[in-house]
Parts: sequence; structure tokens; C-alpha cells
Amino acid sequence: MKITKAQLKQIIKEELSEVMSPREYIAAQEAAEKEMETYLIEKGVYKGDRNGRIKIMTGIVGEASDVLDDAVAKGLFKEYDVMVFIDRLHRMVS
Repeated sequence: MKITKAQLKQIIKEELSEVMSPREYIAAQEAAEKEMETYLIEKGVYKGDRNGRIKIMTGIVGEASDVLDDAVAKGLFKEYDVMVFIDRLHRMVS
């Protein structure tokens, strides 16, 4: 199958449209982390503060990891986002 120049340009345009800018990536990561925090509070792994953020000292990172791994299996979160979030939790506790 031969691809024309116009088709190639369209393919490249579509692929580039899926790439996020650094600002969009950070906003998406922060939104995903907020969703994960809310999910962990709802599951009872962590308690939340008045702003809906987790109180790190009230939860266990290993339990949070297990709960979020189950959520990844259900398709609720992306695996990479969960890894970044769990890494952040480890650093907060250390």
C-alpha cells in the first residue's frame, strides 16, 4: 500500500494533536491525582481535610497502592498516573 503525501501529512497532524504540551500534562496529572485522592478517601484508605485533600499520616501507602492497582484493573485510572501518585505518597511519608 502506497501512502500519498497528503495522507502522510494527515497522519502526522493527527499524531501531533494527541501530544500534550507540558502545561496540559501537568494539569492532567494534577486532575488525576485529585481524583485518586478522592477515590482513596471514599474507599476509607485515607481521611480528607476540609479541602478534600488526603491527610497522608492517616493512611498507609501500601494499602493505597493495592486499592489503586485494583482501580487500574477496572479502568478507572492509568497505570502511569498511579505510579507517579504512589511515588509522591512515598516521598511524603519518608
